[in-house]
Amino acid sequence: MALIDTSSDTDDEIEGADLTGPLVSLVSKFNISHAALNARLSMLRTHHANLPKDARTLLKTATNTPYCLLQEGFITILELKTIIDSLPISKDDVDEVSIQINIYGLPLFKSSNMQLWPILE
Repeated sequence: MALIDTSSDTDDEIEGADLTGPLVSLVSKFNISHAALNARLSMLRTHHANLPKDARTLLKTATNTPYCLLQEGFITILELKTIIDSLPISKDDVDEVSIQINIYGLPLFKSSNMQLWPILE
């Protein structure tokens, strides 16, 4: 029985390709959840070891949010322009930004008395 070599140069090119940019574009274009992206990344990493294991790493999700201490809590200032500018996608690819905000004492955690009270200017 003879063994047949099924590998080709195109397979090697695909394995060496950097999929980071195209994946980030797909996530933003089709609104793919982190859970779905994590499942896809685990499949893709068998052939693309350079891909991260987690969606947060791929999308460069911020882990720190600056805040100011107040007398009875703290305040975080999130500027929409700064957030949009920090996204790892080309601004030319974005036609529309949709934001959904729930306001007036949104509880942050079930086991905490911390609440979100946005100040909209």
